[in-house]
Amino acid sequence: MRSEAPASPYIHRIGQLVRARGLEGELQARLFRARPDQAFNKAYRSSDPHPIELEWKDGHRREAGLHAVRFVDPTRALLRLDGIRDRGAAEALEGAFVDVDPSDPPETLCDELDRLFDAELVDAHTGDSLGRVDDLRDTGAHPLLVAGELMVPFVEAFIEVIEPGRVRVRLPDGLKEIYQS
Repeated sequence: MRSEAPASPYIHRIGQLVRARGLEGELQARLFRARPDQAFNKAYRSSDPHPIELEWKDGHRREAGLHAVRFVDPTRALLRLDGIRDRGAAEALEGAFVDVDPSDPPETLCDELDRLFDAELVDAHTGDSLGRVDDLRDTGAHPLLVAGELMVPFVEAFIEVIEPGRVRVRLPDGLKEIYQS
């Protein structure tokens, strides 16, 4: 009898390794959501590498340790991974997606919004569960919390309260029904 492999805690995909940069193993990552509040060209370093997971399109996965991050612009960052010390090693990682554990995202690469990934959305008026946040989207104007087909703007008018593992939202009349039909 085969046992199922345990589910990976690295369920929040935040970007993709685009290319090696330089000769010392640095990698450029394209982030799927802009991080406008990060200080650009400032390096964030950690003495202990933060665990992340890399996944390729063929399904191959590998854990890695994130040592340092330097933001180039709101959607691109240069990453230094544990054990990657030359261009050849970095090139072997090109194309991999970067996944993090939403309960423990690396603070150097993620922001507070990333902590809401997999949180339960709850209708503040009825107490009904609207689903779990399975995506975070950047519209340019403001982020969206996505639960299935439902998209809730992450702005004060819609967010009542953020609690550990859940977000209570105020939806305008009819919005929930649009997504249920």
